[in-house]
Amino acid sequence: RQQCRKRKRTEQSLKAKRLSDRQRSKRKVHLGQAFQRWREFREQKGFKSDAGLAVLLIDRYVNFSSLLWDYFDSIPYIQNTLNIICLHI
Repeated sequence: RQQCRKRKRTEQSLKAKRLSDRQRSKRKVHLGQAFQRWREFREQKGFKSDAGLAVLLIDRYVNFSSLLWDYFDSIPYIQNTLNIICLHI
């Protein structure tokens, strides 16, 4: 069986690959132990890409958060309690 030889990269090609790898690593999110759950949830919801699921979850979080804060803002006791807590942080 003949083994394939690795193609030697030029210095310019190596620099381009390193730059590409650095840029890609800046966009990565490490899920650790949650990776399997993420994949199962993505499949369950019918998403083909991680980015699509991430956008959905962020949008849901933002919408829910703003509703929750609007509700809290409408209750003076909670508003005062949150202000006190924020002063101590």
